[in-house]
Amino acid sequence: MQLITLKWEPIELTLDGVAPENSPLAVASRLSPRFEWRGRRRRDNAEPVAVESAITQRFALVECGWGAGMANGANATEALEEEYGQISGQWVAAFLDYGRLQELLQTIFPHCGGFIGIPDNSFLKQGDSFNYFPFVDHMGETGLCWDCSTLDTGRHIWLVNSR
Repeated sequence: MQLITLKWEPIELTLDGVAPENSPLAVASRLSPRFEWRGRRRRDNAEPVAVESAITQRFALVECGWGAGMANGANATEALEEEYGQISGQWVAAFLDYGRLQELLQTIFPHCGGFIGIPDNSFLKQGDSFNYFPFVDHMGETGLCWDCSTLDTGRHIWLVNSR
């Protein structure tokens, strides 16, 4: 898998995992009312990571998508977890509060579409068997998706644990 680390300084985010609005279930319903957080259903049945305290953490942005043969969201999230470790989709709430989010989006996506995803596929849609990951698109809109190809053929950027 080809990963490209972006030339953007690491991002430091703070998340209050104790706040009810930042619980995994609340984040899932905020992104889409038809979704819920149930935990991962992956090959290794790993328990999902949840942020259960107020913490500050550093993240990096990497590009992994069409150019790396990772159009499928499940493949991308699993490969990124293997490389960078697990990350909770709850971080999308803190990412949206990042003071330089609009500047970051304009820098990464100046003339093309794309998204910044969080490689946590522990979200399920009612009546569906696919696992979904949270994302912020190039316009600052949020959502949950299982297949990167349904989002955009632009840049596929991922928020990962900083090394």
